[in-house]
Amino acid sequence: MPRKIVSLDEYRSRIQNQETRVAWQDFPPVFIFRPLGAAKNHPKYELAKMQGSDIAAYKLVKDITPEQKISELSQILDGRSAHILPIHAIEEFGTNKIPAALAFYLANKLNCELCSDIVQANRPQRTGKGAFYRLSQYPFFDGKVVKGQNYVILAIALTGHPGAASLNIKDTMLNAIRDKHGDELNEWWKSEIGFGLDKLTQGEAGHLKKAPSFAEITSRVFAERPEE
Repeated sequence: MPRKIVSLDEYRSRIQNQETRVAWQDFPPVFIFRPLGAAKNHPKYELAKMQGSDIAAYKLVKDITPEQKISELSQILDGRSAHILPIHAIEEFGTNKIPAALAFYLANKLNCELCSDIVQANRPQRTGKGAFYRLSQYPFFDGKVVKGQNYVILAIALTGHPGAASLNIKDTMLNAIRDKHGDELNEWWKSEIGFGLDKLTQGEAGHLKKAPSFAEITSRVFAERPEE
């Protein structure tokens, strides 16, 4: 299992300067177990997220995960084999054990394999940060993806309005950004961030659409980007 934390420059070099994201294509909508904030209200949240307690994380997950939602997810899988893949993130104030606990819990409930071969390979430390910081500092991952294998990817928080559950960027959004900021933004985004605008989520793209100018976008990204 890969464990080394790497820089974005090193990551780009390792993938031979390909774009660091792929197009969403027909990626399914996010399946939401609980509303944002449900975990934060649990008495074990701080121990599980900030202090790395496996016991607290499992207790939290078991308490807040509705059986009805597990049944709905089982229906979506419809008997297909799948690997449950938690997003392992090293947070600024400790190790968050909630994703792994949720993965372990669901793997048992759904009779699926638990995948531990793919891990987050950087430390973007996005918790509590603004939109342009999050746009310029995104997580990337290391490990082997098995072609043809089904994966259930687990994230603990979906930020934004309920419509953010649809990750795929819409053509109307892309066209609106290009009409407002020109093709120059797409080339700059590839060079500075690592991928084209068509790889953004719909929610991410909305921030660029709202920005008054290309110059404003670049200045805010540079202003909020931390030093290596």
